[in-house]
Amino acid sequence: MFKKIFITLSTFTLLLLSSTSFALVTSWDYDVSAIFVNSTFNGGGYDITDTTLTWGTSTGEGRSSLVLDPSEYAGTVDTYVGGGAVPSSYWAPDISITHNNFPITGTSLLTTTIRSTVTLNPDPYGGGAAFDVDIKFAETPNQGQYQNDVFALINNFPNFSFDYDDGDGLLTYFVNVFPSDGSVLSALTGTYADLVGVEDGTLGFTTEEGMSTTLPFAFTISTQPLTVVPEPTTIILLGAGLLGLACYTRRSQR
Repeated sequence: MFKKIFITLSTFTLLLLSSTSFALVTSWDYDVSAIFVNSTFNGGGYDITDTTLTWGTSTGEGRSSLVLDPSEYAGTVDTYVGGGAVPSSYWAPDISITHNNFPITGTSLLTTTIRSTVTLNPDPYGGGAAFDVDIKFAETPNQGQYQNDVFALINNFPNFSFDYDDGDGLLTYFVNVFPSDGSVLSALTGTYADLVGVEDGTLGFTTEEGMSTTLPFAFTISTQPLTVVPEPTTIILLGAGLLGLACYTRRSQR
């Protein structure tokens, strides 16, 4: 009798799994675009295009700038069934940010926000989701020990979630956009948090004075929240002192 019950329960479990598995959207077409918004300066010596924000007067290495490469990107991303640490094989490439943090005189960029708009279209279904990810930037006055410029991830990070029904049932998906070298992220605290105008514990990164830094971004879609990078209880696992981008920083070849 017990054997028959076990077989019945096992069969029911398999039927339940098979009835829900085909409802999962396994692949998404995506489009990403990025622009600069809410930029403020202390003077008029700056230039803005679709991909580049440049300011100041060069002192020898070039003007300071932020460069989006490219400003638009399209591709396909697969859904990771699970959460926690999403394997890199499920990371989709996003736009890269280059910061030429050179010594300048004259106009300084006080703040700007890099707004990345992500549009998801489930393949082969219709509908989907669209959302913005905001990265706020602040240029520091290069005084004392706090000379790095600061970036903070402030909008729809971590774990932007949305529900989608392909006709077989409503499922929740979680989307995250982050630097593809996650080790550069840390909790901004104290002076750095104050400089960019965010609460202590906001995740972000900094860039060194006199350096050219390129950081590629990636994003994921999963059926459970990402927990390794964004959750406050796990930030300590990354190390609270991971400010700076040593892995992606190089001196300008000018």
